[in-house]
Amino acid sequence: MAHLILIRHSISQQQLDVSTHEGALSEEGLQLCEILAAQIRPYDVKFVLSSYEPKAIQTAEALVKAFNGFNSQIIDGLEKTHRTTAPYSKNVGDFHAAVIAAMHRPNEIIFGEEAFATARLRFDQTLHDVMEQHPDEGVAVVSDGTVMALWLAPLLNRPVQDIWQAVGMPAYAVIEWTEKRIIHFQETLT
Repeated sequence: MAHLILIRHSISQQQLDVSTHEGALSEEGLQLCEILAAQIRPYDVKFVLSSYEPKAIQTAEALVKAFNGFNSQIIDGLEKTHRTTAPYSKNVGDFHAAVIAAMHRPNEIIFGEEAFATARLRFDQTLHDVMEQHPDEGVAVVSDGTVMALWLAPLLNRPVQDIWQAVGMPAYAVIEWTEKRIIHFQETLT
């Protein structure tokens, strides 16, 4: 049975005036990757894929190290909503408000260069392409909380902003791919 394990990257270091696109994992984030690996091990992961963002790559590499065996691969289309031109905000509340506004109007380009509905479609197509290449295997995909929440909302039948605000770093969902059924959703590691 093919499982997709959709993972939000682990905890990144907060650095003033550094874009969230460039964030690296903190020491705590690296330690949490070991716990994450133990929790997803029963799903017989054979491939770990990530977006091209440093914190996603580092999360994928930490998982691979814990699994002792295979390599991670960077895949275009798994990245967060395209928002390199979005203004940097030192105030987390302002950032959250901007993301939630874009979630409420997903067909408009409000935050960055890509409408959130477009990001969800891009992510969905990439996941379908990945799972078509690995139809009978466990695949872990490391990405970002925003695009993860956009994709999971219809499956969970929950508002996207509620999912986005609930998922920690890291978080994961296990999806039985053929049925598109969530069999486990871990919002935060315990």
